[in-house]
Amino acid sequence: MAGKGGLFSFLILMTMKKLNHFIFIACSIFCMGILDACSNDAETPTSIDIQDICGVYTPQQVKMTFNGEDMPALGNASLTMESLDNHSKDEMEGDYKILLALPPLWPNLATVSTSPVFDNVTLEVEASASPEEVVLEGMSKQPEHELVVKGVYKEGILNLDLTYSITSSMLVGKKFLFEFGRQSLDFDFLNPSLSSIEWKGSQIPVEEFVSDAITPVLDAIGRRLGGFLCAELVPEASVHLSIKPEGAGDVITVPGKHGLCNPNNGFAYFVTDQDGASCLTEKIMGSSFFKYNLFFSSINDYFYFVPVFYLKDVQDELKLAFDTPVNSFFYGLLFEWLENVGMTELSSEEMEKAYKLAHLLQDKTIRYIRLTGTAIE
Repeated sequence: MAGKGGLFSFLILMTMKKLNHFIFIACSIFCMGILDACSNDAETPTSIDIQDICGVYTPQQVKMTFNGEDMPALGNASLTMESLDNHSKDEMEGDYKILLALPPLWPNLATVSTSPVFDNVTLEVEASASPEEVVLEGMSKQPEHELVVKGVYKEGILNLDLTYSITSSMLVGKKFLFEFGRQSLDFDFLNPSLSSIEWKGSQIPVEEFVSDAITPVLDAIGRRLGGFLCAELVPEASVHLSIKPEGAGDVITVPGKHGLCNPNNGFAYFVTDQDGASCLTEKIMGSSFFKYNLFFSSINDYFYFVPVFYLKDVQDELKLAFDTPVNSFFYGLLFEWLENVGMTELSSEEMEKAYKLAHLLQDKTIRYIRLTGTAIE
């Protein structure tokens, strides 16, 4: 009996030891899990605070591509949360909506505008933060164009991928051919203050005089160009500019980068880099530089021949404007052209009439002379 009791006590003792050992192991595993969870919580990095990336970024801090090509920033960019009280943090998604301000995007050229029509671009972007970076996405959609922005903030640098496209159906994909001659003249905006011009004792109707005076100049410009000017606006907001010979011959591509910016009043300002501006100017003026600003662009303190187009109600015709409400300096070009190359291109009477025309433009007796470009395949 005593033997059986001792055996029973021994079995109970062994069972208790095993149970205690099992409890000890379970508690150890549980404690280790808690410690590991605490350790993981301590090591988890926090996302970048969106407010910390708001501020001004210098051109050196902004890396951009524009329609797939690297493009330097010509001014500061900025991120701000101001005026966005209605777009607070989305608690479910953890994203913010903030304002991204960009320097002028087109033209992004070494061009100094004589009028501030190339404004900064401001659009709302969604900002999604992680511990390493902030992803930015947004779009600005206007009646004639749209801009899509995808970017990343990382280590103090804004990397932006910009996709810009023209959505206006009137211009995109069309080629317009400009013949420099009488047949292309348009006087709808001539706005003369006189009905006739006195010339060598006779009164000549103003449109007839202007046509007779400017036609030899235009003919000479066409000869110097080597043909007709051809402009095609493509969806990514650049312009393919070329010179089409009058007869047989290959089309000549005008070098450089070209674009079209339509700020207001129906006038679209052609923009180009120095290569393109120099090419056109040298052909027309006989020199890479001239004193007066014919249309719009000055580069490195020199003025260049850069066309301006009148875009209102564009269908199958586009007008090339020799003066605009922003810049009325065609008389300056005309004086300069006559002094530089006029004697080799015009007769003495044609020179005399052209000088008379330049003075009429300078005095604003007449205003805007335009050329009509016709759409071609």
